[in-house]
Amino acid sequence: MLVSVVAISAGASIGFACFQTDGAIQAHLSLLVVERGLRRTGAAGGGTIAYPFPLLGATRVDLITDTTADFYRSLYGKEESGYRL
Repeated sequence: MLVSVVAISAGASIGFACFQTDGAIQAHLSLLVVERGLRRTGAAGGGTIAYPFPLLGATRVDLITDTTADFYRSLYGKEESGYRL
């Protein structure tokens, strides 16, 4: 199942997130986009990740990043290194 959410401020879209989920255990954050000028301001990123949790039906969300690790470290998750096959 695919779940997508859009962050809106003053009637304009400022970001969105797309998740893939099995609806029971596992979800994957496939894409997070935030308007460049609003990155690291708290305007969209964290909310577009937190808001859909009840919609996902999953107990965890995994993601892969090689450019925004500091942002994800600032959230409520835990960082792990390794493989899940």
